[in-house]
Amino acid sequence: MSRIVIYPAVAVIAVIVMVLASRLNYVASKPIVIDSSFDNQHATRIHLSGKTNGSNTSYRVARNVARNTDSASTVRRQDLHEGIHRSGQYLVRVNLENGQFVYRQHLDGWQLKRTYNMLRHAGTLYALARYYRWHPDECTLAALKRGTSFLRGEMETLPDRQDVVALWTRPAVTGQEGPETAKLGGAGLALLALASLKEIEAAAVSTEEMREIGEFVRYMQKDDGSFYSKYIPSTGGKSDKFVSLYYPGEAILGLIRLYQVDLQPKWLESAYRGMAYLAHRRETTVQVEADHWSLMATAELLPQLEALGDAASRELLVQHAARICNSILAHRAPFPRETQEYGGFLFDGRTCPTATRLEGLLSCLSFFPDEHQKLNALTSMAVKDGMLFLLRTQIVSGQHAGAVPRAIRRLPAGHPFHSRKFNRRAAEVRIDYVQHALCAMIGYDEYLTQRALMK
Repeated sequence: MSRIVIYPAVAVIAVIVMVLASRLNYVASKPIVIDSSFDNQHATRIHLSGKTNGSNTSYRVARNVARNTDSASTVRRQDLHEGIHRSGQYLVRVNLENGQFVYRQHLDGWQLKRTYNMLRHAGTLYALARYYRWHPDECTLAALKRGTSFLRGEMETLPDRQDVVALWTRPAVTGQEGPETAKLGGAGLALLALASLKEIEAAAVSTEEMREIGEFVRYMQKDDGSFYSKYIPSTGGKSDKFVSLYYPGEAILGLIRLYQVDLQPKWLESAYRGMAYLAHRRETTVQVEADHWSLMATAELLPQLEALGDAASRELLVQHAARICNSILAHRAPFPRETQEYGGFLFDGRTCPTATRLEGLLSCLSFFPDEHQKLNALTSMAVKDGMLFLLRTQIVSGQHAGAVPRAIRRLPAGHPFHSRKFNRRAAEVRIDYVQHALCAMIGYDEYLTQRALMK
């Protein structure tokens, strides 16, 4: 078996970036002000405007920085469980009577343009289902069913294939101009959402409706295992003018979940061909994209590989996953421990990219071979620090309790990613920011439980 290699460039990149960051005034010069009224909850208040006179706009984050950035700090299970409940309940609260979610809010109360995204709707249903399985509750299940009903309202057959069903993106729902489009990722996430609800309540989802969506995914697959990203009737149907990083992994994961419900070999074969294509394409690539959906799909595909009768397939997919993990770790932002951003993966302090990377890395910890202890150790450490970062960003009280803003703070002038647009959006909350953070937190709790059982 070939070795999983840890890139030697990691340390060099980290040193170079830290030097550049310090020269660019990377860390904000304004102080972080502790709001004493929330001190008993270990909460902090981050002042977005950089002022300290108490009249500025601010939003609260969940945990005390000094306590969380110590090199020996760990994630307390109580803190983690409280964070899971807050974000899970946030998603329940923002699910409306018609099943749609309040897609975006701004912590400063700013009015935002009305938009919607059906892929993120489906992904949020998946997160709600995970939350329900973690903590069964009738209000959560009711929101999940309402959301699924709304999802079904946007699913329809193709004009030229009445046996194939897709999740459609329509201007009337999205609030954005453009042709009606069926996206590959939408089908994958719809399968994931439906399979998750079926796991909770079998009668709530029929196997046949899942098959019809699965046929759309197969319809969009090319002979080499890759996929068309979109189906646009007004421009002739299948289109690969737009190539998505995430759609293939979402589609593959959806097919695996369908196979677990409907044991037809064609679902598993299509899933493997799609993943094998990604693995071969990235074999000679040093900088691999942070494709967390592929990592999550790999974790669920590997246990099924015996059915394919291909002894080399596991090694191919494990090595592919290792390349993605190595790249994620190599490009992780090396923040000083005393900063708010410590543990975050991106230099601008955005939350969702950290949450998605944590989802992917946690998936890898479930299947990397034991002999690759160094990679496991580095991944485990990065996941722990990333989880502390996420908990610091979460809103802990008030009407937005459980929300996760786009970024942990607004950026000061002189920061390499500073812009007016970035700072306007820093306190924006979108359902996918919350759902990815929630899934990462639940995944980490499950990881800690499994690790404790193995001791």
